[in-house]
Amino acid sequence: MTAYIADFGISKLLFRNSMDALTSTNALKGSVGYIAPEYGLGGMLSTKGDVYSYGILLLELLMRRRPIDHMFVEGINLQKWVGMDFPNKIIEKFDNNLLRDVNELELSILLGHLTQILQV
Repeated sequence: MTAYIADFGISKLLFRNSMDALTSTNALKGSVGYIAPEYGLGGMLSTKGDVYSYGILLLELLMRRRPIDHMFVEGINLQKWVGMDFPNKIIEKFDNNLLRDVNELELSILLGHLTQILQV
């Protein structure tokens, strides 16, 4: 059996020409904690929101914490919790089971990807 990560994106773009993009949604859709914050403020759907959702999924896997874990209080969520110590002390928040067999090069590459995702 092979597991696939899919269906975390909610934007659907239809291009009429190179300058126009249409989005279609009747209401805010998605799971709490995974939806890009700008969607709650009336922002347009975009692939950047999908990248944000994917980034939250990766953080959940790496930190072994849900996006709205019970430990988060007073407006803190997974992204803010990670961001507080990013990038200098982020390793301390990783799931220890994941760090056992990781070398420094792999860790450096992973941190580079996380940096790009968090900036979207």
